[in-house]
Amino acid sequence: HVRSRRQRQMCIRDSFYGYLMTQSLSTIDSASTLQQAFSDIRPEQNRAESYIKLPQVNLPRPSLVFIISDFHWPEKQLEAMMTLLSSHLVVPVVVWSNAEYADYPLWRFVEVTDLETGKSRLVFVSRRQKNAIEQRYQQRKHYLNQQFRRFNQRPFWLTDHYDPRDMSRYFAMQ
Repeated sequence: HVRSRRQRQMCIRDSFYGYLMTQSLSTIDSASTLQQAFSDIRPEQNRAESYIKLPQVNLPRPSLVFIISDFHWPEKQLEAMMTLLSSHLVVPVVVWSNAEYADYPLWRFVEVTDLETGKSRLVFVSRRQKNAIEQRYQQRKHYLNQQFRRFNQRPFWLTDHYDPRDMSRYFAMQ
């Protein structure tokens, strides 16, 4: 039995490549590997320093690339990574939690962990301080939107939970 050309084309699958960028570039080849890698990562490893190894990955053709991060990276690193991936369609998935910037209880001491360094400190949260934190996050969001736009990309903002309908809307607007 001979398949038609259309049937053969429908059988072709896109390749999947997954990489975790910490201090080193690790290959992710299954959902369990990804889950284990995410559970093993610590805040002080949240630097994605291995982005400089992306050219070694050598993707076979222009590809759809999802970068999942909180993107609390230095400006030069973000620009360098986006430049390295400029021949691909990049979907920056910005993962933030309202607990990071909006859900601080007022008039209490709160332990705050710096995600870049992993260092914790105790902070008393006043209304002024809470507003300053929220304002810094809004400024960061605006900055990230501008930077990704410079590379003709639009971030997918994932705050607190993932809804597949949001991702569908994201691609429908591309």
